Amino acid sequence: MQKQVGFFIEDYQMDTPIINIVHAVDGLQIFTACGFGLRRCSNGHPCAFHDTYAVLRNTMKKTFEKTTVRKLAKNIEDGTHFLSSIEINKT
Repeated sequence: MQKQVGFFIEDYQMDTPIINIVHAVDGLQIFTACGFGLRRCSNGHPCAFHDTYAVLRNTMKKTFEKTTVRKLAKNIEDGTHFLSSIEINKT
């Protein structure tokens, strides 16, 4: 028997931006951390990848801010996208 893991949210929570979930689960340090994981990397003391990674990181943050749970759920329900081994049975 396969173990079912997941969560349930109310309809009003479907408009929650993904950034809120990332913040609650992992924190927001991914949007400020160095792409190489260097502790001393900063705007004043950048690593070799700093400027390139900053653009990618900021784009990802903006995307997470404007993408909602509802948008991701719709893609899964429509069958255009998938999430792990979850299958939606529409019968």
